[in-house]
Amino acid sequence: AEKIDDQGKLTEDLLFPSPSAAAGFVGGSSLSGNIMWKDESGKSLKDIEATE
Repeated sequence: AEKIDDQGKLTEDLLFPSPSAAAGFVGGSSLSGNIMWKDESGKSLKDIEATE
């Protein structure tokens, strides 16, 4: 079964082992998920984790 439809949308949930693996899937290349993933205010995952 295809996991991506003809419009480029996922047809099922995918679980990635890391934020970087998910960012790479979305971006199509090697990316740092800790820098690329951001919340609504623009704060990166790296910055969010640093404050916890």
